[in-house]
Amino acid sequence: MELLHTRGIFTQPYDATPVKFRDYLLPAYFTCTAYFIDNEGKKVTNDNFKTFKVWSIELLLRTSKNDVIEVIRTELLGSRTYKGHDVVTTKAFDPSGYGSLKARHYELAGQNRSRLMGYAVTVAIQSNIYKRNAEGGHSWEIGARVPISEAELTKVMKLVENRSYVRLDDAFYKNFSEQYLQAVADGFSPIVELSEPHRFNKDRKSIQRYATEARRRGYLPETDPGKVSKPKQNRKKGR
Repeated sequence: MELLHTRGIFTQPYDATPVKFRDYLLPAYFTCTAYFIDNEGKKVTNDNFKTFKVWSIELLLRTSKNDVIEVIRTELLGSRTYKGHDVVTTKAFDPSGYGSLKARHYELAGQNRSRLMGYAVTVAIQSNIYKRNAEGGHSWEIGARVPISEAELTKVMKLVENRSYVRLDDAFYKNFSEQYLQAVADGFSPIVELSEPHRFNKDRKSIQRYATEARRRGYLPETDPGKVSKPKQNRKKGR
């Protein structure tokens, strides 16, 4: 899978109504615009990243019940010189400065759909602060900097990613396998860890079935018959 190099991700409310998401408030509808470096396979470094043009994806997302985020609309734009992000603009869209979209742009958008949704939520909870005005209406402060720990942002990211899948397809099993192997590397029992609410939020039998299918597809190594692996540590309930 081609590596995505992010130039910037920005969110803003589309509907001011607040909806509870975990311990946070998110707009009922909000947009996320993500700019990616259009390097076409060339190496990107800290010295040259500004020389590349960017292509972008804009999502319109809905905050639903049970901490579920849904994509309502997706728009892709071809590469152009990066000039920053316009939070609010009245300028008419000028297509003359954009390059054409290639097949790989659509492939990358599809392959990274759930990850982008995770980024959208983690950016939104850090940069959008809800305020109720004196008349009882809803408003949001945009561009704030809410301090949230990396551990908490990772939990939110994984929660959004794992609940975004509507099909148990290859993309799902690749993502599942990555998290499974990371749990093993961290010393946790992967079946127990991935059943947690902030992960896949499924019973252990379901997680075991996912692991079996991931092995069948070649994303997880085969286990040794009769060999039981012992995790180095156990995560305490509620952590």
